[in-house]
Amino acid sequence: MLRPEPKLERRPFLALVGLLYVLHLLVVWYVVPPSVVFSGRPFGGADYQTHFHQTLRLTRALKDSGRSYAYEPRFLAGHPMGVIFDVDNKAHFLFSYSLHRAGVRLAVAFNLFPFLVALFFPFLFLACARLWGVGPRAQLVAMGLSTPYYFIDTVTRSFSTAGMI
Repeated sequence: MLRPEPKLERRPFLALVGLLYVLHLLVVWYVVPPSVVFSGRPFGGADYQTHFHQTLRLTRALKDSGRSYAYEPRFLAGHPMGVIFDVDNKAHFLFSYSLHRAGVRLAVAFNLFPFLVALFFPFLFLACARLWGVGPRAQLVAMGLSTPYYFIDTVTRSFSTAGMI
């Protein structure tokens, strides 16, 4: 017979959440230093160049024509940009475009999207554990496992480092 998990007081729970998050921040800042994020150059990598090119071209299209799509003769043999191929880039583009309109350099805004995804990843695990109805200790375990999962799992790392966010 399963025994119910003993209660964990709110204050120690929040202190442990804070400690786990600080550890996650240290790992994120080691892997992707803020100096790289705010360097003014877009992230490099296998897929990021394509996504930044799409973001750059769509930003120009929206500014020049008011449309969120454009014809780019050098892109995939002349396929229109902003229609189907870059559907995975829409949230990234809209985030970058919004910050750019607010005065942030486009490359910095572009870099902030995956950086913020990495920063909020432990809270995603914590929220999922809470939604599944597990106890506070299991929630802390889930949050604690989120950092190694994010940086060790090849699929997750591929999504964050190759640009497929």
